[in-house]
Amino acid sequence: MKTLLINIKQSVDTAGIPTLKESSAFEDLYGEILDAGEKENPAKDAPKRRGKRGRIAKSKACNLLSRMKNYKQDILRFTTDLEIPFDNNLAERDIRMSKLSQKISGGFRSDEGCQAFDNIRSYISTASKHEISMFESIYRAISGNPLFAGDTS
Repeated sequence: MKTLLINIKQSVDTAGIPTLKESSAFEDLYGEILDAGEKENPAKDAPKRRGKRGRIAKSKACNLLSRMKNYKQDILRFTTDLEIPFDNNLAERDIRMSKLSQKISGGFRSDEGCQAFDNIRSYISTASKHEISMFESIYRAISGNPLFAGDTS
């Protein structure tokens, strides 16, 4: 499945939105992979349970297969709308520096230091998303001419 999704992404990156025929082929392969996954990871029959209520727990693989089947259109949405990113790495990258600093030094010495670090990282990240260089954004903040309204730099 990983290989298929990466191949679809590369196809979309080079050729744009796939044709109806290509899209249908991608969806067929997607379905075949899910079917093979269900054969390899069948849902277990519910054993007789006394005094226990609720659903029978499924394996992580079964849960993933179920979600990939139920959310197929959402997972493949990047093929029909070029504004939709292939992954959510941008959100993860925004918090990575804070977590890395926490991991390396064990955290911040004070809440104020942590807040200042987060404010600076947020400012730089926002500038980057607006395609403004890090140097220019920091220079303008230090000069008293911040890029974004409401800044209290």
